[in-house]
Amino acid sequence: MLFRSVDDTKFSSSTGSTPADTDSDWMGSVFFGYAYGNGFRSELEVNHRSNDYDSQRGDVSSWGLFANGFYDFNTGTPWTPYIGAGLGGLRINYDDVATVQNSIVDDSDYRFAYQLIAGVSYPINDNLSLFGDARLMGPFGDPKVKTNSGLKEGTDYDNRSIMVGFRWSFGAPAKPAPTPVAQPQPAAPPPAQPQA
Repeated sequence: MLFRSVDDTKFSSSTGSTPADTDSDWMGSVFFGYAYGNGFRSELEVNHRSNDYDSQRGDVSSWGLFANGFYDFNTGTPWTPYIGAGLGGLRINYDDVATVQNSIVDDSDYRFAYQLIAGVSYPINDNLSLFGDARLMGPFGDPKVKTNSGLKEGTDYDNRSIMVGFRWSFGAPAKPAPTPVAQPQPAAPPPAQPQA
């Protein structure tokens, strides 16, 4: 699961601003959901992202909790494209980040957040599917943090990711029982001939 920030980010305060570009890094996600049998499904997702800054010291990470909804398109083939969206919350943590005028941010912020999802899945067997999707995630409003000197700063945390993984479905529909084959009936004996 590869993750990268969408745009060049920066830290801003009343005394100025400084760019803060991140390196690509890994993310992980665990989710539990339910498929309704009509193309719609829902899930509860917990995810974690972590990135180092490439233009200064420090790193940024987040924990997210999202409620997602999806629609699977029936193509008549094993390939199932899908789209989805989610709402939830993020805990965004900045660890030892050098920002405006070499101030240090070691602080966290909580934000409501959204994500938009598009992908495709392929069944491996009745229960296990392989999937790949692209996700655009971001908070509602810029995170606000404080420096070691107490100065308030704002920054960006918009992300996109490419996720590849496996989905296990419990209680997959049972295979239909084989249709019984009619057995041939023995021929009826010929009627008895009357005696002379």
